[in-house]
Amino acid sequence: MKVLFYPNKVISYARVRIIFKILGWKIIEDINKDFDIVFYWNTKIINEPDKIILKLSESYRVINLRCNDVSKSNVTKVYQEVFKNTLEINPEKYTARAVAKRNEGQGDKSGKIVNCPCKNEKGWHYQKLLQDIHIGRIQEYRVFIVGGIVVVNIKQKKIKNRFHTIVEKNEYCSLNDSFSIEEITKINKFCKKIGVEYAELDLLRDKELYIIDVNNISGIGSFEKNYREIYNKTNRRIGMALNDYCIKK
Repeated sequence: MKVLFYPNKVISYARVRIIFKILGWKIIEDINKDFDIVFYWNTKIINEPDKIILKLSESYRVINLRCNDVSKSNVTKVYQEVFKNTLEINPEKYTARAVAKRNEGQGDKSGKIVNCPCKNEKGWHYQKLLQDIHIGRIQEYRVFIVGGIVVVNIKQKKIKNRFHTIVEKNEYCSLNDSFSIEEITKINKFCKKIGVEYAELDLLRDKELYIIDVNNISGIGSFEKNYREIYNKTNRRIGMALNDYCIKK
């Protein structure tokens, strides 16, 4: 399988390179060469498909064509529509500690804890602060999407490493052990509404389950190779799902 990536090139540490190596697929980055399908690979957090990709979509299957806004504010908006819940707060009226992240950041580690009420800085998105004080760690779900949820990794971090890639524990988990049937249905509905077919989601659980990030051009986490068995098993599972999704559908 030859897959064109457009409009941007694929970074060297992108997970999709590992997946394609497993599958024996070839990444094409020249629109003038032969290819079988297309990945809409746009590094802009908020983007609009250009005339070229729209023209390609008339003749080729284009993965993630509708994935045009993975900003924190839009992720929150779509999450709220599906789950009828929200983490978003108004920092100028809220009266507790909160999380602030760059609205158009993906993969950056600029998040910070702020004491509210505080000034609503332009370009930042504010959410309630969640933390698992029972075990003294943050537990995050990394959910891998290929047309729907295919596999889940659960990471544990020390609270002080909330915004960093330093991980204390990483587990490969079955779908049904991680989420209820209702939650799985809602996560898949969220993906359809926000337009992702291939992506990685970050989720947190407090009393409720929250989707906090969508990574549609994700790389390999620096910690993952420390958990080689989980790393390989996860990537193989994604590869199998991608092969089925692109060939059978």
